[in-house]
Parts: sequence; C-alpha cells; structure tokens
Amino acid sequence: MNELRMYVEHLFEGKVLTPENIELKEEIYGNLVARYEDLVAEGVSEEEALERTKQSMSSLDEIDEDVASDDPSAISSVVAQAEGATQVDGVAQAEEAMQPGETLASGTKVMPVSDFEVSGEQTAPDSQPEKTLDTGKVLKYGLIAFAIIVLLGIGAKLMLGCVDEAVEHGEDQASVVRVDPSSLPQGGSNQQGADANAADNAITVDKNGSVWMEGEPGDELLAAVVGATYSDATPYVDTKLEDAATVETLLHTLPLGDLATDIDVTKGSGVLSLAYREVPEAYDDDSVDVALAYNVAVLFSTMPLVNEIQVTVTEQGEPMDEGYYVFTRDDVQSAYGVMLSREMVNESGWRQIKDDHLYARKFAERLVEKAEREWQ
Repeated sequence: MNELRMYVEHLFEGKVLTPENIELKEEIYGNLVARYEDLVAEGVSEEEALERTKQSMSSLDEIDEDVASDDPSAISSVVAQAEGATQVDGVAQAEEAMQPGETLASGTKVMPVSDFEVSGEQTAPDSQPEKTLDTGKVLKYGLIAFAIIVLLGIGAKLMLGCVDEAVEHGEDQASVVRVDPSSLPQGGSNQQGADANAADNAITVDKNGSVWMEGEPGDELLAAVVGATYSDATPYVDTKLEDAATVETLLHTLPLGDLATDIDVTKGSGVLSLAYREVPEAYDDDSVDVALAYNVAVLFSTMPLVNEIQVTVTEQGEPMDEGYYVFTRDDVQSAYGVMLSREMVNESGWRQIKDDHLYARKFAERLVEKAEREWQ
C-alpha cells in the first residue's frame, strides 16, 4: 500500500499538519485502503482497483473543513458516496465527470459534496475561519466550576455532620437504660433536677427513670444498682456465714448475682469469698465498680458477723486476667460514714448509702481501688 500512502501524502501537500489534519490524513488513508481491498476482493485487477480508489478521493476540496475538523469519521461516508457514484450499470465513472443534478442509471441523483449532511448539520459551502481557544474564558469558567464544587462539598459535609450528630443522639437516646421511677426513694437526689445535690453526683436518674453516668447513658448493670431497693435485702437480715444456701441466695439477688460463683464460707472466721466470672464487655468498668461497692455494703449490712469479703473478677473472654479485691468492714464503713448493720436496711438508710455516697463522683472507684490486691 505504499502507493496509496504516497497518494494521500500528495493530497496533503501544503497543508499544516495540525493534530486535526494528521487524524484526517490517517482516516482518509484507512478508507482508501479498505476501498482498494474491497475492489480486489470483487475480482478487479490491482491496477484498476488502485486507479478507481484514487479517483474516489481526487482532492481534499471534496471534504468540507468543518466536517474534517469536527468529525473525521464522517470522511468514510463522503468517500462511500463518491465511490457509489463511480459505478453505474457496472461501469466506473470518475467523480469529477459528474455534474450536480445529474441522475444515474440507478436513479440516484448526484449532489454536490457541500450538500451532504453530516451528523444532522448542513455544511457551509464557504470555509469557516479557524477556531481558536480562548484560554481566558476557559480559566474563568474553570475557577467558577471549582468554586461551585468546593461549596457543594462544604455543604454536603455540614449536612452529613448534622445527620451523624442526629443519628448519634438518637442512638444515645435509644441506649438509655431506665428504671421504674416508683421504685426510687421520693425526694432523693437521684432524681435529676429534683434536688440541687444531683449536680454533684456522677450517677443521676431523670424524671423518666433514665439512668445516667457522668452525663452518658448508663448500662444495664448500673440500672440494676439504681433500681435495687432495701426490700430486696430485708429477707436476709442477720444471715449467718455458715448458712451457705442463704448466703448464695442473697448473692444471687444482688447486681452481678447471675455471675456469682466460687462462693466459699470456709475461708476463716468472718471471711466470705466469691467470684464474678465472665463479666460482659458491655458492662462499663465504672458500672462494675459501683456494683461491687453496693454489694459489699449490702452484705455487711445483712451479715453482721462478716468482717472481710474477698472478690475475684474476670472479664468475658479473658479468664486469666483476674482482678482480686479484699473489702474489710472497717474500710467500707469508713467510706460510707455509717455503721453497716440491720438498722441501715430501710428507706432512709438506703438513701444514705446510695444517694449520699454511692452516686457521688469517684466514690465507688476509690473504694474499689483501696480494696484491690495483688493475687496470691
């Protein structure tokens, strides 16, 4: 196909080889090669096929500049029209010999190339001036588009932030654990907003019975401590240490009671030993401290002969990571500021234990830290 390549190069002599013209040249060459191969496949000799192929594109003037620059692929349709015009009743006719308006034997009327419609647009007979790129406008519109994108991004971020905050707030509200307000002592500081002392407490309960720890929703364990009343302990007042069955029942009525195990009343005179194993990860560490501080207060109040309570705690999935605590009667009574005995098992005593001490900030944490021991 070297001859066709040279022919196409000849057509473009004197043309500036812009990217558009280079693409146009390759498009013309490709169409001419395809035309040549089709003719040879139909049985036309190579010499005649070459000549007829050249005649189908004798000049670049046959192609409108706008068509060439805007849609190079349209050339194939122009070439095809010119090729079709060269065959009438099996005889090839040169495109240059045809006059506009002439009707072929097949009934096809030859139209000027300028009358062809490409991509639905009528091409103008006169050459259009070469279009130049206005970089100033491009920069201007680019900056405007960039500013719009930035503003849309900021707006979307703000909107998503509001949605996330609303979702988070909704999750917090949904996770609030509630207790029955009727079970709480009337007028106590555990009713948030009902008493000025409530602001000084870490644990509060609002008028709807929702339990809060340091302004955050409390978990089920904290709610169990808040909801526990003196009436739960009343049946076990004056329980003897050697009455193992009653001691076990008492422990199971307290918060964390379903996890109480390894209950041992034979450690020594006045010593009670037990373990809370597999404490769920959902229970906050602060809630566990509050439960331990409450439970030992109840045990010392209902079991007058117990002077020491040994507690082992393990978290769920970490059986070897044990916490070991030794609560003595003196330390616990000193922390609560009262003698823990049967006289405390009533409404006013429970208010003093819970509202005035247990719910205070850092109270349970300090009591548990003081009881913590190295495992022996």
